[in-house]
Amino acid sequence: MAVKRFRAEELIQFGKGVFVQADFPDRQAQAASMILVEADLRGDHAHGIAGGNTLPHYIDKVYDDVFKSKFWVAPLGGTYFSYKGFGLNMLIELDNVVGEGVPGLIRVLDGHGKPTTPERVSQTIEAYAIDVICPLKEAKKNLRRSVETTLQCGNNLMYLPGQKEHEQRKKYLANGIPMSAERIRLLKKTASDPKINISFSLSPI
Repeated sequence: MAVKRFRAEELIQFGKGVFVQADFPDRQAQAASMILVEADLRGDHAHGIAGGNTLPHYIDKVYDDVFKSKFWVAPLGGTYFSYKGFGLNMLIELDNVVGEGVPGLIRVLDGHGKPTTPERVSQTIEAYAIDVICPLKEAKKNLRRSVETTLQCGNNLMYLPGQKEHEQRKKYLANGIPMSAERIRLLKKTASDPKINISFSLSPI
């Protein structure tokens, strides 16, 4: 199937425009669109801007007040607690509640095995302030040494975790993100949604 390639920054602006039209605050719209396109850049198109459960899926839910009002970005652990204990506890134990999930049992089934409680999917992104633990320059030096040592133990067919995605990202940034005809159709459909109603002005490279 023939594909067309689009620049990442143009896809980000398109996605942001869609979210803004759906009444998302500007910063949230920018962050959400960047996250989706970042998945495309790393080759995970199923979670990208036109994946099966991404932008078109979000727009289907966008007028759900809970979904929209609870989309936010915060530092791991907040700004008053330690980076470790509280942060992990929040991610594992409280993420469901923070996202307006059920404060009791997450899933309760009826006699037929069907859930009687609301179900939701959340995504959490962790960011670490390394310089809080040790000087950043020292951390980078030790990390480089560790990586080089690991690579010396293998051959050119050995990859570190995330290395393939990193190399793929560089290629897509340089040559554009491939989009199938079906994915382009989904983006056009989203743009023409009566609730969004923006022009699809993306031009392939």
